[in-house]
Amino acid sequence: MRRFLTPLLSLLMLILILLPADAAENQVIFTIGKNSYCINEQTQAMDAATFVESGRTYVPLRYLALSLGVPADKINWNSADQIVTLEKDGIIITLAVSSKVLHVNYKPQDMDVAPVAKNGRTYLPARYIAEALGYQVEWDANTQAVLIGPAGKLPELKPSPSVKVLQAFVTRVVDGDTINVNMGGKEEKVRFIGVDTPESTREVEPYGKEAAAYTMKRLNGQTVYLELDAGERDKYGRLLAYVWLSPPKNDGEAQTRAKMFNAELLLEGYAQVMTVPPNVKYADLFSKFQREARERNAGLWGTTPIPAPGINDEAKYIGNANSKKFHRPDCEWAQKIAPGNRVEFETSGEAVEAGYVPCKVCRP
Repeated sequence: MRRFLTPLLSLLMLILILLPADAAENQVIFTIGKNSYCINEQTQAMDAATFVESGRTYVPLRYLALSLGVPADKINWNSADQIVTLEKDGIIITLAVSSKVLHVNYKPQDMDVAPVAKNGRTYLPARYIAEALGYQVEWDANTQAVLIGPAGKLPELKPSPSVKVLQAFVTRVVDGDTINVNMGGKEEKVRFIGVDTPESTREVEPYGKEAAAYTMKRLNGQTVYLELDAGERDKYGRLLAYVWLSPPKNDGEAQTRAKMFNAELLLEGYAQVMTVPPNVKYADLFSKFQREARERNAGLWGTTPIPAPGINDEAKYIGNANSKKFHRPDCEWAQKIAPGNRVEFETSGEAVEAGYVPCKVCRP
């Protein structure tokens, strides 16, 4: 019996050695707006982020290939012809930027979109590469994520942590970024986290009245939901909060974009980003929303800046320790700063690092 089993076991081992390895073994998640991806429940950083364009989700091709097991030395870029070649387990994939034809082992396959190049990276919907390497791909609309895994073994999405919110009723709009609310019979003044609208009370800055009017229209007399961050109050005793218009399902980009009023102010161009640690939970998203508004010339980004004549690159900048804004020296608001609140900076970068935000009149 043993003499019979030994050759049989040897034959089975030989078969196993000769069989090709499973082409699809990893479970991968790419999420819109994130510069990281998840592979086998481990997070990996990227120097690029997944994005949406014309209703399609584009992932960074290099990181997609790496996540699907393509060795780094088998990811080749021909800069002259803008062609990418991937090789794994005897499968050769070639594609060119701006071409809707993908070649798998030299056989052409049509795609409905072409790869795009942005900031030194090539992007493509994940499905074409993943399926060529034996993977299954699905889209999860709730989390705005691309799910990739072996056939029938897609990664399981862990429930997004619920966002803890406090229900409040808006009793008064102070200005564009400050409101009074009633919370269970207690009155609170609430300052929005991460955003700064132009002044409309003690000073009147360009677009200040418009920002205040917009907040009045959207929030006055409404029920809102306040999310707190690490720092609960500012030095004036105001409650610091992210203001949700309805309870969010999670804290992802899609929910933030659709339901958070802080984000809405940025997207519509009524506010600038103002990041004050330790309240930085949505800082990256807020910066993204501001870039979008600037590119569209939305709101205050479409106003004509007031020139400051006679200013050169070596001029100092004047900060107001009370308002935490900084100005060019000949700005009308710089001239009105009380001596005790006057702070001088050599560069605008120095002012920003000190926590000051630029004046929206002189645009330092």
